[in-house]
Amino acid sequence: MTNGINRNGSGYYDETAYMAIKNYIKSEEKNMELYEGDIFRAVMKSGEEREFVILSVHKDISTVLMLSDNEYFPCEVNCNGIKYTHPGMLQYVFNDRFTTFIRSMKKDEIDDLKRKVLEALGCSIPEKETPAEVIEKVVEKVVEVPAVDEELKNSLDRTIAERDIYKELYEKLLMRMMPAEMK
Repeated sequence: MTNGINRNGSGYYDETAYMAIKNYIKSEEKNMELYEGDIFRAVMKSGEEREFVILSVHKDISTVLMLSDNEYFPCEVNCNGIKYTHPGMLQYVFNDRFTTFIRSMKKDEIDDLKRKVLEALGCSIPEKETPAEVIEKVVEKVVEVPAVDEELKNSLDRTIAERDIYKELYEKLLMRMMPAEMK
């Protein structure tokens, strides 16, 4: 016979042990790492547990899609068997509400689900380009560096020479102005 966490080994109600265990479980839940593509159970305010796919994690909340047994929802998700979700029904869950980790989706699974969310929200999705097309676009944008103007180069050389002369004169002036014991 198994006892709940509010009962001791003898089967008697033990509130002190219950509160200690409950606080420990809560602290462990707060230290959970959450990542996009993770599937978790979360406890709602009503006490009901639901399963969610995490689309993105923020400071205190996560953007999620709720999983359901409703076969009429268009997207299938592998979560302890096949579950369904609707990509247009984004929700938010406080991060401290997540209780049980179920699994992490593979990168291609979460990317596909995010693509369906974008489509459901009416956002345009960029077409995937082949590497050859990308290289062609880059080559088209390469611009030749203009040749250096000869007059500009000569002007720069004169400026550098003048700078060196003034620097030398300044150093000589400082040497004459310094007291003999500092030299």
